[in-house]
Amino acid sequence: MPRASWPAIPRRDGNVLGVMADENVDGHLARLARLMAVADLIVYFPDLVYVSSLALGLLPGTPDRIVWKFCQREQWVLLTANRNHDGPDSLNATILDSWHPGLLPVLTLMDATRFRRGGPYAAFVAGDAADVLYGLTLGEYRDQSRIHLPRTPFPGS
Repeated sequence: MPRASWPAIPRRDGNVLGVMADENVDGHLARLARLMAVADLIVYFPDLVYVSSLALGLLPGTPDRIVWKFCQREQWVLLTANRNHDGPDSLNATILDSWHPGLLPVLTLMDATRFRRGGPYAAFVAGDAADVLYGLTLGEYRDQSRIHLPRTPFPGS
């Protein structure tokens, strides 16, 4: 559940720039931002940007390792539904051999199809994502390589 009271966080150098969707969840990112706006959660981190990997110049088919390194270097939180480990440059392999405390976690949609359908599940995931993003602006969650959304089971699942 989102935090009870969240003061707005002013942008500081070294903070998260925003959320970058990998090529498989571009459409999901727009829904996520919309749901957070509708719930008035986005006002707590107004300077965060929501963008696709393509908009940042990463072409379709860019290896996961390059995408992950780009996000870490440029301070973008990567949103994905990718949990594969099929090769040395897969996202999971990259996280296992390159991530260390202090780096940004990857946000992974546990059920991208269900999220895309909308409804209460999507709103629940958006609230959870907002809580994580807010925490990241405070320097939290940098002790986790990957955060699965939702972090807790959806009520009634």
